[in-house]
Amino acid sequence: MHGRRYFEKAMTVGAKPGQNLAEVAMNFYKRLYDHEEEIRALPPDERHRLRQESQVPCFIACFARPRSMM
Repeated sequence: MHGRRYFEKAMTVGAKPGQNLAEVAMNFYKRLYDHEEEIRALPPDERHRLRQESQVPCFIACFARPRSMM
């Protein structure tokens, strides 16, 4: 995901640890990458099913979290 690099850059100039949106976003990216690593060896249809069950809710939560911090 190419968007990740902007969050990495923002973390270096961001607020205190645990209080900036870049850190929150990076934690979500880590969860997505970890899940991808776990399902890498599975057939494509199974990976798709597991992504829908696990990653879609994570992605939705990623966008809900910043709104709750405002």
